This record gives sequence, C-alpha cells and structure tokens, in this order.
Amino acid sequence: MREFEDSSSEPQTRSIEEQTPVEDPEKTEESAVISPMKKQIPYAEILAYLNEKTGKNFKLSSIKTRELIQARYREGFTLEDFNRVIDLKSADWKSDPVWNKFLRPETLFGTKFESYLNQKEGKKKLTEEDFNFDE
Repeated sequence: MREFEDSSSEPQTRSIEEQTPVEDPEKTEESAVISPMKKQIPYAEILAYLNEKTGKNFKLSSIKTRELIQARYREGFTLEDFNRVIDLKSADWKSDPVWNKFLRPETLFGTKFESYLNQKEGKKKLTEEDFNFDE
C-alpha cells in the first residue's frame, strides 16, 4: 500500500472553508440594503383598475398576467405607470371596435409598455370614416 502514497504530494481534497467562495463585503451589504426595500407588487390594484376602465373581467389568478406585471415592476415601473398606460390606451381604444380587443394585459403590459407610457395625451384624430353621413 505504501507504493500508492506519496508523501511529497499535496492532498487532493480541500477543506470546506477552502472550497467556499469568499463573499464580496460590498455586494453583501448592497443586497442587505435592497432586500428590505422590495415592494409588494400590487397585482390586484392594477387588474381592478384595468377591469374598471375597460369594462372587462381579467382574473388575478392568471399566471401570464402576473408575469407581465412582475416583469414591468422589475424594470422599475410603478402603480402610477400602470394606471397611466391603462388610462391612455383606454381613451384611445375603448370606443374603437377594432382596437378594443387589445385592451388586455398581454398587450398593455408587454414589451411596448414604456412606449405606451410615454405617449402624449391627446384625442384621437377623427376621420371621415368615424362618421356615418348616409343617415
């Protein structure tokens, strides 16, 4: 058995302390500061406001809807931002039969959320097609 032991070689295993990565104290302090400040995402308030403004009935239990809201919240958007997007797009699309179907979480809270948020308020420009002159 002694032929396999080499007294000059270092042991192949390291202690647990040696294997554990050293944490950067700055990162540890930073995460400690951020974690207590985590806000609860107001899913219920956002959906209640959407349902009120659109006259629809989107469910709080929808996983996809919650994921979309969570994604926007992680990007730093607030309840007020969600309400503004809902207000702007409801004003634009609610009375339009073609666009009304897009008043839904998938559209409003998706990847175009920020562009909807930055949209200038204004009334829809009416065209001749908006009026029925034949009556």
